[in-house]
Amino acid sequence: MDFLENSVRAVGSRGSVEVITGSMFSGKTEELIRRLRRAQFAGLKVEIFEPSLDKRYSENRIVSHEDKSIISTPVDSPSAILLLAGNVDVVAEYVTRIHAICLRCGHLAHYSFRKSDDEQVVLLGEKDLYEPLCRHCYNDALNKQ
Repeated sequence: MDFLENSVRAVGSRGSVEVITGSMFSGKTEELIRRLRRAQFAGLKVEIFEPSLDKRYSENRIVSHEDKSIISTPVDSPSAILLLAGNVDVVAEYVTRIHAICLRCGHLAHYSFRKSDDEQVVLLGEKDLYEPLCRHCYNDALNKQ
């Protein structure tokens, strides 16, 4: 069933949550922007939230590595979303797993290998800090550290 159809059905009912997951450089942000623009085109009220911590490209836009963007609301915690999302039609309740391509062997990448020795738990970065890898190459990289 189509994302938009499910979102429309959720209007006036309980709503739902959608998760788009995958390794770095798999196209998660591009897919999110594509789906939200479709919902906006259909006239649905959409609100996009992002962690206020992520200011790499913009403070009030979600921006993909390919420079596509959409207006967003920065939040400090997930509980803030509950306070701010009262009047929206699209929240969505499905999990979509997308994959990048392993930079070492060309298979599907399931992991984001952190190339940095920085010990911060949350470390925002791009190709300089992360590399999409398949399971085999990821385990191989871990064993060489």
